[in-house]
Amino acid sequence: TPYSPLELAGRDIYRAEGKRFETPEMRALSRLTIRVAPRGGAEAAMQAAQGLRGRWAAGEDYSKLALESDDGKSAAREPPQRVSRADLPAGVVEAVFALPQGGVSEPLEVADEIHVYRVVERIPAGRKTFDQAKPEILRELKQRYVDSERGAVLGGVGLESRGQVGDAGQQRRAARERNSRRVREDAHP
Repeated sequence: TPYSPLELAGRDIYRAEGKRFETPEMRALSRLTIRVAPRGGAEAAMQAAQGLRGRWAAGEDYSKLALESDDGKSAAREPPQRVSRADLPAGVVEAVFALPQGGVSEPLEVADEIHVYRVVERIPAGRKTFDQAKPEILRELKQRYVDSERGAVLGGVGLESRGQVGDAGQQRRAARERNSRRVREDAHP
């Protein structure tokens, strides 16, 4: 199948910038949060977290347990969150990423809170296919084109400061030349 010039340029970007389209290993997580202060201290908060964890591991419904957590109704309505290692607090990363799918963590202390996580889905590291990356790449190419044309027409006004036009004078000269050519073509069809 022949590809358009835009798609060919997109494929070149995909090949040249392949690392950009890699996705890290991730987990889809549900979380119960117990805050230390409202529970009367660390020991009481840990006991509450242990109780919720035990019931969750035994199969009790997350939305019911979330209502008893300190995030309450908002947690009960939230879908599992997709996170990478970089998205989690340093002290919980290894424990959470070691869990099997469906696994429930022990209560983990994070600042003045205690979190209990359930791994809803383990998502391996990978790379977007060209078809998955294509909308992003084509949007970028179209934006580059628009910026380039805008720079040519405006002579780089306001664009040099953003580093989008190298030689504003050159851009202005090219725009004047195109405009002159159009005027000549209109005068002598």
